[in-house]
Amino acid sequence: MTMRNTVIGRLWRGEFALHETFWRYTVAYGLLINAITSIGFLILIANGHPILAFLVGYGLAIPYNLFALIALWRSADRFEGERTTAEIMRIAGTVWILLLSIT
Repeated sequence: MTMRNTVIGRLWRGEFALHETFWRYTVAYGLLINAITSIGFLILIANGHPILAFLVGYGLAIPYNLFALIALWRSADRFEGERTTAEIMRIAGTVWILLLSIT
């Protein structure tokens, strides 16, 4: 299977519906991935592994966050509905990803 037909490839190109990209991949999966990496971060810090904690806490979550944000913006570019809806989702998604990334 080539990258072209995978979920990752389709997300990267903005081929999923805007609402699905926003709610599923940006909000829900973003929250899940950031919660898991935050728990891993706390466990590793508590066990005296600060460098590994940093890598788990940020090295895994930040790349996903950036990927989801790019997918959202590309999906918004392809959105055929009201431009206001696309722009609101872009802004909300950007704020959401920033909040996930700094907490």
